[in-house]
Amino acid sequence: KDAEAQVAAAKQALAALEVKHKQEAIGMNAQGQEQFEARFKALEAELATTRQNFQKAIADRARSIKIDFGEDPSETEPDIVVSRFRTGLYGAGPGVDRKGEQAWAENQLAQWRTYFEYWKSQRVALQEEFKGSQGQLGNVLERQKAEVEKAREAITKAEQQLRATQEAAAS
Repeated sequence: KDAEAQVAAAKQALAALEVKHKQEAIGMNAQGQEQFEARFKALEAELATTRQNFQKAIADRARSIKIDFGEDPSETEPDIVVSRFRTGLYGAGPGVDRKGEQAWAENQLAQWRTYFEYWKSQRVALQEEFKGSQGQLGNVLERQKAEVEKAREAITKAEQQLRATQEAAAS
């Protein structure tokens, strides 16, 4: 009876361990995924806002020097926005420093490109961080695997003791 109780206890311990491991893995994975998604959305929102601000700055400048800019809110690609600004400069009235305005627009585009490279590096860093957290999950899964193996060994040992007890009682 004592050997049977040991087998039952070992099997119960394994079942409890498997439930605990499943909950732990699900929790870690879901939490990591949620954090990654929230940070990625914030990064995407920052890019959209910066792009809108860039487009607005170019449009405001075009209005202030009274050039035909042909503003298109659906077109947010900075190179195209600056190209439209440059094209508008061809029809600029007297008193507009075309070369100075073109240099200003090129400077704005250079600043955008610098920001965009920074933004891309932030996105890559976030992706790498997420991959690293997935690696942590892998370490947890390895630990869990070792714990399950140990529990299974305990079951095997308890079953062997039960058989030995049963054989001794039969003889």
